Amino acid sequence: MATGTVPRDMKIAKVIPIFKSGNQYIFNNYRPISILPAFSKILEKVISTKLIKYLECQKLLYEHQYGFRPQHSTIQPVIHLLNNIAAENDKPSKNLTLSVFIDLSKAFDTISHEILLAKLNNLGIRGVANLWFKNYLTNRNQFMDIYNIRSTMELLTCAVPQGSILGPILFLIYVNDINNSNNMHVLSFADDTTVSLSSNNIPQLYANMNIELERLNNWFKANRLCLNVKKK
Repeated sequence: MATGTVPRDMKIAKVIPIFKSGNQYIFNNYRPISILPAFSKILEKVISTKLIKYLECQKLLYEHQYGFRPQHSTIQPVIHLLNNIAAENDKPSKNLTLSVFIDLSKAFDTISHEILLAKLNNLGIRGVANLWFKNYLTNRNQFMDIYNIRSTMELLTCAVPQGSILGPILFLIYVNDINNSNNMHVLSFADDTTVSLSSNNIPQLYANMNIELERLNNWFKANRLCLNVKKK
C-alpha cells in the first residue's frame, strides 16, 4: 500500500460463468464471476474498509445511492419513491409523477479504468492511493474454467472484477455523479436506477422527461455504459 503496487499473482482471476436466465446456449445470459486468490481478498478487504470509511465520513457518495453501502437496503429507494409521489400529489397543484426504471447491461464489465481513476482523483483519492488503484486495475489477467477445461490467459483492458470485494464500491464511485447529468429525481441501487419528474401538465411532463432522458443517455455514452433495453 505504501508503494502503490499490487503483486501480479494477486491479479489473476479464474472466471466461472453463472447462468442468469433465458436461453442457456446464449453467451450473454451468463454472469462472469471472478474467483480471486485468498490473499488478494484480504488486501482488498483492508483497502475497501478504508475507502468506505473515507467516502462515508466525507459524505462523498450520492445520498440516494442505496446499493453496496452499510445500513442501506432495497426497501429505502422504494419508500423514498412512494413518499415523493405522495408529496407531489398532496401539493395544491396535484402533481402527477412520471418514473422511468433503468437497468444497465454488463455494467461492471464496461467500466473504463481511465474514467474511474479520474473520478477517484476528483473525490480526493490522489497520489500513492490513486497509483495503487491504477496498479490494481491494470495488467489483470483472467482465464475461463468450465468442466475443468481452461482457456488461455487473457488481459483485461476494462471492467472491475465481479466477485471481488473492491468491485462494488468502485462501481458506486464510477456512477456517483449520475445525478449531476440531469434535472430529474434519481434513486439508485447499484446499477438499477429510477428517475422521476412531477407536473400537473401531462404533455409537458412527457416532453420534459424525454429531454432529461436524452441528457442521461449522453452521460451513459460519456461513461461507456450501456442501457439494457431488453429488460422491461
